[in-house]
Amino acid sequence: MTIEFIGIRAGHGTTTVALATAALLAQHRPCRIAAHNPTDLCALAGVCVAPPPSELVHHLDIVDIGEPADVIDAGALPAPPVLDGFSIRPADIASDPSIGLRVCLIRGRDYLGLRTLCGHAGEPLAGLVVLAEADRVLERRDIETVAGRTVLAEIRLCAMKCGWV
Repeated sequence: MTIEFIGIRAGHGTTTVALATAALLAQHRPCRIAAHNPTDLCALAGVCVAPPPSELVHHLDIVDIGEPADVIDAGALPAPPVLDGFSIRPADIASDPSIGLRVCLIRGRDYLGLRTLCGHAGEPLAGLVVLAEADRVLERRDIETVAGRTVLAEIRLCAMKCGWV
């Protein structure tokens, strides 16, 4: 089964969540990941960019988008010229019947992203993954109610406190 991650907008953590999912799968079996931007994926993994297919780490290979993969980082829905009714799909692979689970990522504070999601009511998604931040107004129940979609998972983001020692 292939899992495809789509970001509502850029900066929602799609590449990070896709790579983390692929790395988790690779702990149990060989795994292949495809990304709309392999350079960003390699940088996040901390490896030099190599033309796909290539090994990111043991049991985890990056492949070209459109090749069979276990996890796909499809990028983000492009910003519409207006907020209502657009139908551009990420990475031009959204109608691929081999995708087993298509989920959309949304940050819990992004009202514009939530509105964009509502504009895609017909999008064939299994559900949402919410990146939840402390002290943000939108919660899981709010997003489900407004979007009319199930939140499959919630990833709590922790603020890092940096300082000089």
